[in-house]
Amino acid sequence: MESLKIGFLGGCINNQKGIALDEFYYSVFDSLLSDTAHEISAGTYYTFDNMAEKAQTFIESNNLDILCLWVRQFPLMPLHKPFIKYENKNRGISWSIHPALFNLNGKWNNKLTKYHTQNEYIYKRRMRFEKRDLNLLLGKVSGLHSWARNFLNHEIKKVSDFCDSNNIKLLVISPQQCPSSIMGNNVCKTISASIERYCANQNISYLNIINLGKEYYAIDNVHFNAKCHNLLANQIYNWVKENVSPKIDEKQILEIVEV
Repeated sequence: MESLKIGFLGGCINNQKGIALDEFYYSVFDSLLSDTAHEISAGTYYTFDNMAEKAQTFIESNNLDILCLWVRQFPLMPLHKPFIKYENKNRGISWSIHPALFNLNGKWNNKLTKYHTQNEYIYKRRMRFEKRDLNLLLGKVSGLHSWARNFLNHEIKKVSDFCDSNNIKLLVISPQQCPSSIMGNNVCKTISASIERYCANQNISYLNIINLGKEYYAIDNVHFNAKCHNLLANQIYNWVKENVSPKIDEKQILEIVEV
């Protein structure tokens, strides 16, 4: 029997300090699936404008049967801000106005993410409403949050279409809460609800984890603790059992018993 090949494509949840290797969700998931021949791969993407491309490469390079796609929290924020801080080609910091600020039919400018790198998250205590929140609030008032929802749904559709055309099961997993930021949390909750509606309309499997509260977070209020990793592993495992594992109906069971 060939191994079931499962891939997790997301962010720092695949590589988190403070969590033992055997406590990671994919390690727990691996043990839950121990009675089935399988292989697990983990990868990431940095920005949503290249998420579909990264997903396709990830699927092809690992010959996946199942893709679990995490909607990352950090890349969400620039999509919603009228004033965007980004990394330039010299690895410095530049600022730009959101390309759709004055035209909600505008397209994303890839110069804002072309040179983006994944820096290690450094925890520091912050106020729940700061300049970042004011920037996000201005984006909400100007209509950018609606633009961002449409943009993200379009990118998810690209991944879904590729999976459908290659007979690959897709599970989209929502962003988590952002307890450290009032407007950041609003963005995550709004996006999660939007993706849920979109996935329901498109018949895409969706796991919404936005309601996981503070008891599931590490001290930084950004990353998940071991309790949450365990919960996520079990939720994903249940979805795999329901949607991927062979199902035997009562007639088949009787035939097996009679033999």
